[in-house]
Amino acid sequence: MNNKTLKITYGAMLIAIYGLILLLNRQTGGLLEGMMTYILPIPIAAFAVQYGGKASLTVFVCMVLLSFFFGTFTSVFYAISAAVLGMVLGVRIYHKKDLTKTMLMIMFLTMACELVSMVIIAQITTGVSLDQDVAQMEQMMQQMMQKAAEQSGQTGVDVSALIPPANMLKKVMLISIAISGGLEGFIVFQVTLLVLRKLRVQVPKPTPVTAYYPPRWTGYAAFIAYILYNVSYAKPFGNKIVQNVVQTVGICGYFMLICFGVIALWMVLYAYVSASKVLDGILAFFSVMIFPFVDMILGLLYLSGSLHYMLAEKIEEKRGGSGSALQR
Repeated sequence: MNNKTLKITYGAMLIAIYGLILLLNRQTGGLLEGMMTYILPIPIAAFAVQYGGKASLTVFVCMVLLSFFFGTFTSVFYAISAAVLGMVLGVRIYHKKDLTKTMLMIMFLTMACELVSMVIIAQITTGVSLDQDVAQMEQMMQQMMQKAAEQSGQTGVDVSALIPPANMLKKVMLISIAISGGLEGFIVFQVTLLVLRKLRVQVPKPTPVTAYYPPRWTGYAAFIAYILYNVSYAKPFGNKIVQNVVQTVGICGYFMLICFGVIALWMVLYAYVSASKVLDGILAFFSVMIFPFVDMILGLLYLSGSLHYMLAEKIEEKRGGSGSALQR
């Protein structure tokens, strides 16, 4: 079998696997919907790793069409976003791109997809906005607190003052969605790599996260998105869709600054305080719960300032290296 025939046959087989998963999910009433995000990126990634992005476009288009034919109304967005994730992952491995950058990219893409799905797509398909979900949560919390007060013998107590403000509840919901999306992206990345290695695909080794130097503009963009996120709460936009889009992008920017702020704090602790990577990592992780604003500022300085280079040189000197200046 020549290479062209093998490529067509391999692509058709992967398209059939993709369509079969969608069909099984539809026939079982959405039973596999929770697993689709982790499984569906694998077929297109396996093809893109072998033949690159240009050859994978046809396979990708076929998978998108199958999503509309065999997917349910609610699963189409998940199926298409999974195909995009697999395409990005496979193309980057094909071009021997750094795996650490690829992992971070997949995590942020998955986070964005989850936020778009829960904030925008859910409102379009169900007609229920995130504000209505927050109002329902407030009502449930009030009922639970009222019942607890009555059981303890305290009648006529106003529990509404104990309920957090709606803006805070909404922020907590968005943050929880973003965290689950980031973890989901990490699992998707690891599962796909595991399957590719079983298929005997040569996967490059990842570099340390501290060696990743994002463009400076990403820090400014993330900070501006976070500012607009806060403005949308202080002065809501008239259009609900615009409001949700701004808040979704703002949460992504906030988490980007927080993530790189944690990395920056770990480097600060390792360079100036302790030589234990594990202890420094634990302290940096828990800092998000104690002073997230500090992590956010550190993330901005790390991305758009010179903090990354200063810390990298200090760690290099501590390890006995030359401490030469690093270039972005």
